[in-house]
Amino acid sequence: MERRSNALVAFWADIEPSYVERYRQWHTEEHIPERVAIPGFDTGQRYARVDGGRMFFMYYDTASAEVLKSDAYLRALNHPTPWTTESLRYFRNPLRNLYRLLQEQGAAPGRASDFIVCARFDVAPRAGVDPTDVALEILDASLPEGVHRGRLFEIDQAATGVTTKEREIYGQQAEDQRYLVLVERVEPADRKSLDALVRRLGDAGADSLALDQYALELGLRSTALVV
Repeated sequence: MERRSNALVAFWADIEPSYVERYRQWHTEEHIPERVAIPGFDTGQRYARVDGGRMFFMYYDTASAEVLKSDAYLRALNHPTPWTTESLRYFRNPLRNLYRLLQEQGAAPGRASDFIVCARFDVAPRAGVDPTDVALEILDASLPEGVHRGRLFEIDQAATGVTTKEREIYGQQAEDQRYLVLVERVEPADRKSLDALVRRLGDAGADSLALDQYALELGLRSTALVV
């Protein structure tokens, strides 16, 4: 059964080069299956870097933001398995944020998209202007042809800042741009297209912009979505 996902766990990280294949094994065989088995988790994906940013982008769609505060999810974060404890020690430059969905455009693909562009940004304050209205304009500017879906999220600062056993292992983070746009693509964007996208988003009002492109390595759906 299809269900609209309204929140997101997003994790970007570099991995110690000597551990990359072991990391992939852990994430494929244990971590994604563990996460999508938590009630309210819909999908889990892992993407590898194509342009910019950190080596890997991992994200999980959830039914609501409340799922990210649930006892089941917090229990998993505070009781990492031995393999998770081992793997997280090889994470470098980690960034993990929790988000609420604000707007979605386009149709959800039947499976994880082959390519995804991530744009994290703030909106510079302007008198009499709602920053979320500007963020919606930035979403519109993010959607050229060849796109499955574009989604705009807002960070949940309180949920993101919760200290857990897992965070104690991989460390703290500093990047907390208010908005995230995920653009799910049929084909990769070339460098010229990405540079043009950066200009369009800047013209639309994006500030402190970080834009990266990734290619799919693994996507898994919760069995709760299968009838």
